[in-house]
Amino acid sequence: FRFRKLKSVNCGFEFSEAEIEGRRQLRQFIKWIRKDVPAFKHSHLMSMGAEIGVRESRRVKGRAYLTEEDFNNRSKFPDAIARCNYPIDIHSVNGGSTRMVWMGCNEYYEIPYGCIVPEDCDNLLIAGRPISVSHELHSSSRVMPPACSVGQAAGAGCALAVKRGCDPSALDGRDVRSLLVEHGAWL
Repeated sequence: FRFRKLKSVNCGFEFSEAEIEGRRQLRQFIKWIRKDVPAFKHSHLMSMGAEIGVRESRRVKGRAYLTEEDFNNRSKFPDAIARCNYPIDIHSVNGGSTRMVWMGCNEYYEIPYGCIVPEDCDNLLIAGRPISVSHELHSSSRVMPPACSVGQAAGAGCALAVKRGCDPSALDGRDVRSLLVEHGAWL
């Protein structure tokens, strides 16, 4: 189901309205499927998500920033901490078509360490989806494999910073990459 009226996940009232609307749509769907699809006549809902899924919200401005150009060029970096080959997958917010841009099976772009280092905060690393990328590239990097790889890199960066007695921002991303490779990361 899609709820297109949600302008910002940062507004609690709008988010609550979206939660209510999502459940309303689900009840309508269950009613329809029981009535119009014979195999589901006696079906019932076992469970549902705790909250609505949000494809995109805030992202951190990092010391590096990736764009669609990096996707198109299959950009590689000496301090890469993750690889990604998921397509650009942008769903229209106003009901239009989905935009998909694919790459070949053995093609990928890399995410550099600077994308998880905030521009104005020395003692923090960003893990998961809110890394420093454009709207277009977020539609590719937001999925689980790169999000997990980025999370592993953030953990490795923090561990290395503690070991060296410095802030994560002071690390050379190539050292974080080496540590990841040492622990089995495919980079």
